[in-house]
Amino acid sequence: MSDAAKLDRASIEDIMALTPTQEGLLYHYRSGMDEDSYVQQLSIRFAGELQMDVLRAAWRHVAQANEMLRTVFRWEKLEHPVQIVLREPNIQVEERDCSAHTAEEREKLVADAVEEERNRPADLTAAPLRVLVCVLDNHQFEMIVSWHHILFDGWSNGILLKEFMQAYDACLSGKEPNAPRKTRFKEFVSWLQKGDREASQLYWKEELAGFADRAVLPLSTGAGAEAARRKVPGTFSAPIPPEMIAQLTDYARGKGVTAATVLYGVWALLLHKYSGAGNVIFGTTVSGRTPELDNVEEMIGLFINTVPLRVTIDENVSAEQVILAVDAAIRRREAYESTPITDIAAWSGAGGADGLFETIVVLDNYPLDASALRCGSLTATDYQMRESTHYKLTLGIHTFGEWMVDFDYDAATLSASDIERMAGHYLHLLDQIVHQPLRQVGDLDLVTPSEREIILTRFNRSIEKSSQKLAHHVFEEQASANPTLIAVISGGQSFTYGDINARAERLARRLRRETFKSGERLVALFAERSDEWIVAMLAVLKAGCGYIPIDNAYAPARIAYMLEDSAAEVLLIGDGLEAPLTFTGRVVQLSGAASYEGDSSDTPLLNTTEEQIAYVTYTSGSTGAPKGVMTEHRQLLAYVHAFQQEFNLGPGDVVLQQASCSFDHFVEEVYPTLLSGATIVIAKREDVLDPDRLVQLLQTSGVTVVTIQPLLLSELNKRGGVPGVHTYLSGGDVLKAAHYDQLVDKARVYNTYGPTEATVCATYWRCDPEVEKNIPIGSPIAGYNVYIADRRGKLQPIGIPGEICISGNGVARGYLRNPELTKSKFVPDPYRPGETMYRTGDVGVWQEDGTIRFEGRNDEQVKIRGYRIDLREIELALQGHEAITEAFVMATDDAAGEKQIAAYVAIGREMTAYELREHLSDKLPAHMFPSVYYRIAAIPRTGNEKADKQALLRCTDRLPSGRVGVESQSETENAVIAVWRDVLKLAEIGPDDHFFDIGGNSLLLMTLQAKLERAFSAGITVTDLFSLPTVSKQAEWLDNRLSRREAYPIDGYQPLPEDCFEPRWSKGEAIAGQIQLQVPLEVVAALDRLAAECSVERYDILASMWGYLFAEAAGQRSAVFHAAVQHGALAIRLDLDTLHDFTGLFASVSAKLRNAGASGVIPLERVDRFIPERAPSDTLPFLCRSSAVAESERIRLLSLYDLMLIVEDTSTGKGLGLTLQYQKGRFQQGTPEWLTESYLDLLRQLSGTGVVS
Repeated sequence: MSDAAKLDRASIEDIMALTPTQEGLLYHYRSGMDEDSYVQQLSIRFAGELQMDVLRAAWRHVAQANEMLRTVFRWEKLEHPVQIVLREPNIQVEERDCSAHTAEEREKLVADAVEEERNRPADLTAAPLRVLVCVLDNHQFEMIVSWHHILFDGWSNGILLKEFMQAYDACLSGKEPNAPRKTRFKEFVSWLQKGDREASQLYWKEELAGFADRAVLPLSTGAGAEAARRKVPGTFSAPIPPEMIAQLTDYARGKGVTAATVLYGVWALLLHKYSGAGNVIFGTTVSGRTPELDNVEEMIGLFINTVPLRVTIDENVSAEQVILAVDAAIRRREAYESTPITDIAAWSGAGGADGLFETIVVLDNYPLDASALRCGSLTATDYQMRESTHYKLTLGIHTFGEWMVDFDYDAATLSASDIERMAGHYLHLLDQIVHQPLRQVGDLDLVTPSEREIILTRFNRSIEKSSQKLAHHVFEEQASANPTLIAVISGGQSFTYGDINARAERLARRLRRETFKSGERLVALFAERSDEWIVAMLAVLKAGCGYIPIDNAYAPARIAYMLEDSAAEVLLIGDGLEAPLTFTGRVVQLSGAASYEGDSSDTPLLNTTEEQIAYVTYTSGSTGAPKGVMTEHRQLLAYVHAFQQEFNLGPGDVVLQQASCSFDHFVEEVYPTLLSGATIVIAKREDVLDPDRLVQLLQTSGVTVVTIQPLLLSELNKRGGVPGVHTYLSGGDVLKAAHYDQLVDKARVYNTYGPTEATVCATYWRCDPEVEKNIPIGSPIAGYNVYIADRRGKLQPIGIPGEICISGNGVARGYLRNPELTKSKFVPDPYRPGETMYRTGDVGVWQEDGTIRFEGRNDEQVKIRGYRIDLREIELALQGHEAITEAFVMATDDAAGEKQIAAYVAIGREMTAYELREHLSDKLPAHMFPSVYYRIAAIPRTGNEKADKQALLRCTDRLPSGRVGVESQSETENAVIAVWRDVLKLAEIGPDDHFFDIGGNSLLLMTLQAKLERAFSAGITVTDLFSLPTVSKQAEWLDNRLSRREAYPIDGYQPLPEDCFEPRWSKGEAIAGQIQLQVPLEVVAALDRLAAECSVERYDILASMWGYLFAEAAGQRSAVFHAAVQHGALAIRLDLDTLHDFTGLFASVSAKLRNAGASGVIPLERVDRFIPERAPSDTLPFLCRSSAVAESERIRLLSLYDLMLIVEDTSTGKGLGLTLQYQKGRFQQGTPEWLTESYLDLLRQLSGTGVVS
């Protein structure tokens, strides 16, 4: 320390270098990170009369005899630190009188003193050793000795206490204590310096080659970096039962190994079981007391060394073989145990001991001599040794007296409950090994019997067999009971249960009559998602077949493969789609009535059993081709039953359907809905891609339940949710609190998990706003059991990662025409006889509350934006390119911190990302395309020949898109490029770059849209951007929109007299007022005659007079209003000074309405982006036919247009209906009535004379 006291030369006895171990401890001391680490403590309870002067004298004698008790340290301004032995002792001995307190209070004061001394940093420059004496009464006291580990090790404790007691006894008798002859610690330092460094380096390099693949401790509380920076001490002790000790010592003796070897082996097996790694490394402490030094066993000092012990474990060998391997490893390293850990770590490439291992095992086999615990009038009745290190976990095993396993752990990163369970696992393994040493490692149980009971009966529930009804039968019951309920809304049309069922029945009979006779047959369904898709799906089931859903966006090669692999006999195909030329089965067109003709009702439908296939879903496969998952009727109904138990859908619910038909979330959206009498709303692809359009759809359709991927949920979260939606189901990817924190107080938000092989979902978790990290995937749903298992299917304990395995009613039959893969993944459930268990390949962890935390995959599969993708399939597709010799694909983080697919290709010529994307386009679906491509010479490998992912992440040679090099042509292009650079974090971007070729994805496209809109305010949407994938196309679109907006006549409102408006009105939520009126039949007839005379339509006259009304009301010769046309809203401005009569007015308005093309119209969903701020006395009237704008859409438009006139399409026997909707509170009372009466009066005047007065 800089403020260390200067030492007088005369006070110094000796100066010497530090041992490497001491240097390591000094480093931790000086770092400030672990000030209280390595503070050691010995507390002894004495019975007898205390004489403090005698006690102080005894300590002086002990310190005088042992130079390390007189040693201080210096390092400032020194090239190498030194330890200085002082001539005179400087031990601090303090007294604290606790005798005035009650017995209970005294014990509390002693415990507090022990903790206080333990947490008090040592001062290595002045007094590294302290003694505190707590007086309890006249015949009892506690002596607490605290020191920094840099002075001496645990073996020295016995020597220290023995010499102290002897000195106390001598001083008490008035005698001079014996001064035993000691070897100087300096000789030990010199002996270390003479070691054969070259031989040590060769040994340790070979011993630790490839250490990076070692086992690591998976337990962690998830504490933040700040909390984890400083170790928070935690301790737990577990006794080893006497009978187990006897069995252990007998077994060790019989095998010619030490008990320590067996205990080391058990720890190695526990680390292996916890991590699944075959390469286990942990630290072990060796005494370091070389027999080459005289009387080394009587020296006090730091001789111990911590060195690695590496054990390679194969699950197929016996536990005994592991124990013998540990013994061989210990014998092999004996000659090199004095090697400094800093050297070992450097030679291994770890950089430091912390990088080499994170746990150490310390065997304390140095008992205190019982005779040394008594002297004269004093007897030590109890003692405790407390040790501390900076390691994450230290296992201290005391093999004298009552054998104990002490866990000294970092409570900032490890929980007390995890450590307590760990102790149970350690003893459970030890018990199995000493009783059944020949059991294979893979057969050893880690889970204790009590923990097994918790997992199987508390975390999981008993399973009842689900109903034997079939999905289409339940739908038929709904259709029969409620035929007029709306089942499907698609393309703006509503379809009832009765209609859907009748159409499905007719199509099913046609399929049965013309195509099938008997047996389990498969029908491929290839069409756009629509009501027709739902009809076809149900028809296939009614016909006794199973269907194969094929997304019409899939690559042709993938579609052809699915048809060939499934051996589908029939292809039901939608309008505008073509069957692959390789398909040899029957093709049935779905569109139009032709599909349902000739459907004789007497054609019988076969009875379907619950064991038959309902559908086959193809998922990504590691062989390079997708694999078909066979889901039977019973599994489908089991899932629907579980869904209904949790969410209880009913006729009042409206569920969004937006997932691909080939994605299992489609099943989640459709079946529980249609089987419960609820309604599905089928969203168009562009509705889902554009969050604003999605919100609008949810609002206008009255959606109550949304199944959605986390990233799209995040977009809804940013908008504060959608009124009316009471449930959000997130699945398909990792959910974060930031995805739902604004929704969770307004609706139920669930995180769901489940693979296709378990019929959509196996666990749910309702999101809790208090949980902000490591969002669980929940607990098993009704009818399902979930286990966390090791490679052999044995249960993993709570808190330890393992493979998520699913059993129960929802587990699918297997993989279509792939019995070998089915056999390996669908295995017998070892805990529920007769059931099948699916091994997901996902990694999870049981949490103490019975929920599961998702940890990733144990293979090459990943989840990207909700899709399960096998990276090996992409690699094989890339390797099919003639110029690629090697390819490796992995998931990396993009600029936004979300997962993306990165491809690393070894190529022999110049190549672009565009070329590779084109190569993949007819082989893989778009969601499997890599976002980025990197050029490599070859795949870098680790020591065990695995791809070196860390080396790949450092690659910077990114393939160009193939279009860079063209100079931008305009300021708009430059501005767009700037936004792209910000979004994609790329420097080189050209005007013809394709967004998805240079790292873009759907999430980043949403970010791009938001930034472009902030920059240009042009109303560009995500849907627009999908059709405008390059900078140049986006810039062109923006230029056109901005130029049209400048010329577009909507830069003003329609003024009205100030007394028409409410002066205290403030803009907020639009509250609709409404006035309905009828244009009398005689007026309608006269208007029709006038329209014919002027060669216009009646609606043109109504629109003209709507505008004329406002010119008259404002006392002006001009007016402006908006009218709904085919593509949106059209601004119509009237200039009456340029018109000679009403015939000219009608012709002018008619021409504007007829000639309105898409280029001159604002889409209704974007109107708000083009309407400028209004003055207090301005309004903007709107006119539309009743069929042009849905009622739900009018609510939104009313917040923009505060006066809306809706004209019925046709007249009735009473006349022509008109409805004026207006914003309440905006206008003075009576103003809307005045306007409607005036408008009707204008029409009456016009119908009488063709003019108005």
